[in-house]
Formats: sequence, structure tokens, C-alpha cells
Amino acid sequence: MAAGLLAFFVALFASMMLVVPVRAFALRVGMVDLPGPRKVHQAPIPLLGGLAMYAAVVMAVLLAFQGPTRTQIAGILIGATLVAAVGILDDRGLLHHQVKLFVGMPVAAGILLLSGIRAQVFSVLPPPRSAFSITWTACAPVLPPWLPCSSRFLPT
Repeated sequence: MAAGLLAFFVALFASMMLVVPVRAFALRVGMVDLPGPRKVHQAPIPLLGGLAMYAAVVMAVLLAFQGPTRTQIAGILIGATLVAAVGILDDRGLLHHQVKLFVGMPVAAGILLLSGIRAQVFSVLPPPRSAFSITWTACAPVLPPWLPCSSRFLPT
């Protein structure tokens, strides 16, 4: 519990401190979202905000967690690194949004599953309903059928 709170506050403080330099970097290298007829903003908006949050979370994990806990978090960090890299490529305009959605995100989800990360959704339900059916019903409309929504799809 104490390590989790420490990680939260380290990530909070680090993200607040990193936003300004990352914003300056984005402006310097021209990674901005320009105003347009279909956009609401009137001035260029710097991109790369996700990079500041990603770096803050990595710093929090490295500072707050040690030993086996850090090893367990490695899968999450690998998946987050992929998502951050895909996000930067998308911000730069080098990646089509469909590649990000249909390749990057499922690969990141696969990394989590392969590293042993499991999420149990709706674990406390009345007997006639199972977590499998509720989870599948909730996830099926928004995800491709081959992308699992929880560990209930995999044998444990």
C-alpha cells in the first residue's frame, strides 16, 4: 500500500514537472496540432503530452517498487512502451490511425497476456450470470472477436 501511494505521488509530481519541458520540446521540433476548419482550437496545440505521463509512470515504478513487484510490472511497462512509441509516431503523422488501433493496441494487449497480467472483470455477480458472459457481452460490440477482454477467455 505504501509503495503504491509513493508511486502515485512520484508519478503525479514528475508528470507536473515534465509537462513544461515536453511542451517546449514539442514546440521546438514542430510537433503541434495546427488549427483547421474541423478543429476547435485557434492556435497550434503542442502534442507529446503522453510522453511526459509515460516518463513519469516509468520513474514512479523504478523509484517505488523493488524486487519481485518490479518484475511483475515489467509486462505492463513493455506494453506501455509500445503504446507510447505508437502514440509518438501517430503524433508525428508517420502512422495511420487504423494501424494504431488494429495493430498497436492488440499487440500491447497480447504482451500483457503473455506476461501473465490478468484482469478479472465483474467478479462478484449473481449465480446465473458468469463473469465470462457479462465481460463478453460488454466487450464484444467494441472489440474484434479475437481480442480477449479478460482472463476468462484463456485457460488458467
